Amino acid sequence: MTFWFWMGPISIMLANFFLDNWVREEVVNLVDCSVTAYGFTVFMILTWPSSANVNFPYHVRTSQVGDSSCPADEANYPQNAYEVSVSKLF
Repeated sequence: MTFWFWMGPISIMLANFFLDNWVREEVVNLVDCSVTAYGFTVFMILTWPSSANVNFPYHVRTSQVGDSSCPADEANYPQNAYEVSVSKLF
């Protein structure tokens, strides 16, 4: 379970039992906006374009996926989906 999942119930319980009525809406709104901003920031970092190939190997075709018997250093995957392979030239 993640911070994102637990923040809703935790903020509701804290707001009901520890905050006065006159300040409850403002604090809950601030917490909700902060958690949403945190989630968007994490998602933005996860899908950052310069590191997208590190986080998600889009350059590896499904026909190139095999067992993990060879180390990652020996795998010779093209870095671009349109890269010409030597075997296709002949």
